Amino acid sequence: MSIRQASETYAVPYTTLQRWIKNPNLKKFGGQTVLSELEEQKLVNGLLECAKWGFPLQRRDIQSIVQCYLNNRGVKTKFNDNRPGMMWFINFMKRNKELTSKFAENIKRVRALGVEPSNVVNYDETNFSDNPGATKIICKRGVRHADRIMDTSKTSISVMVAAAADGTVLPPYTLYKAKHIYAGWTEGGIEGAEYNRNASGWFDAEMFEDWFHKIMLPYFRRLNGPKVMLGVNSEKNVKAGFRACGIFPFDPQKVISKITDHHDVSADQEKCWSDSFVDVLKEFRKEDTTKPKRGKKIKIAAGKDLSNTDEIHADEANEDVNLTEEENEEDDRVPTIDENDYEIGEPSTASSNTIDDNKENYELGDHVLVQFSTNKSVRFFVGKIDEIQADDTFIIRFLRKRHSKKEDYFVYPEQEDVRVVDSEMIIKKVIARQIRRQRYIISSIDKNVE
Repeated sequence: MSIRQASETYAVPYTTLQRWIKNPNLKKFGGQTVLSELEEQKLVNGLLECAKWGFPLQRRDIQSIVQCYLNNRGVKTKFNDNRPGMMWFINFMKRNKELTSKFAENIKRVRALGVEPSNVVNYDETNFSDNPGATKIICKRGVRHADRIMDTSKTSISVMVAAAADGTVLPPYTLYKAKHIYAGWTEGGIEGAEYNRNASGWFDAEMFEDWFHKIMLPYFRRLNGPKVMLGVNSEKNVKAGFRACGIFPFDPQKVISKITDHHDVSADQEKCWSDSFVDVLKEFRKEDTTKPKRGKKIKIAAGKDLSNTDEIHADEANEDVNLTEEENEEDDRVPTIDENDYEIGEPSTASSNTIDDNKENYELGDHVLVQFSTNKSVRFFVGKIDEIQADDTFIIRFLRKRHSKKEDYFVYPEQEDVRVVDSEMIIKKVIARQIRRQRYIISSIDKNVE
């Protein structure tokens, strides 16, 4: 179809069609964006990669990256000092629907210390084959399959390997494809290694259970506290793997879509974007992380005023209140949740004699005060008992503290915060009074629990 025929058929002006054919990359009507569509897509990919690695960026970080990119390319824009403003950021978010802005759910370090690194074990299996691969042979032209008769075929050997977060590597578990195990298969192996066999040479439920009882249980029995096993063999992951490969449901486009499209992007632009991200991330590492100076805690009798003379004497008599750098370090790169979201009291030196002795009175649904200890301080959190286990441990769902003008209250976070707690960590029961919108007022607790 010619241009004239297309114009008459679809009622599109002839000059419009001619202009688009000569130059397919025409600009849109109205104001033009400072960054091209391809440049913005590169920026979006970089932001998603930062978020994927647990280092999401804020609005001002994105503005700094764009400023560095424009400066590195030597481009002068309408922005003040090449730094985009708020309206540019708002329109940038509207143009790129795959991006969104949310409040970050931060993980407290004091909570992360609940499970020892030696108690976190990651395991996975791998399969080996003795097949040397196909070799070229001479056969008749046009033969569809060039078969070769051999005395043996390839075999399958699976190995399950597990390692703890502290670097401890557990003995391997080797699974042969055979009916019997021969002595030569187990000679010269790693100390503590286990060997087994089955008809397929792959791990099934029976082999996994045998591996767990022979390798994992003896290791976990030597450790105290909660244990965590991490594996990637869940039903959800298996289904996702079939879906990603286009096997089920059958979709050849799933494989074809993984072939990256060729974009005509100069090496100079690629380098500028990389340098811009690196420059901004380096600035984060240069931030001042020194511990803020704090005065000394002054002991004053109830109802007594403080004078300058009293303060001088108190400074000489009292000890410094040292707060660890971990608990006072603030990070302004992402929207943070205040330290008091979880805490009931400030760092304290609470001793074990404050633990409630009536552990047998705890029931499902009770709200309790739980202590978490670090090397230099003790902190306290409020949670609800969801389950009581036979080994004198409790599954507790924790609340977060919120502030309001009238009074502080507690709520359950959108992302559930559940963990296993030993009975020795529970201080006492607390009274939780529910108010509107799933808010709770916690009474019968002190500001500083001793």
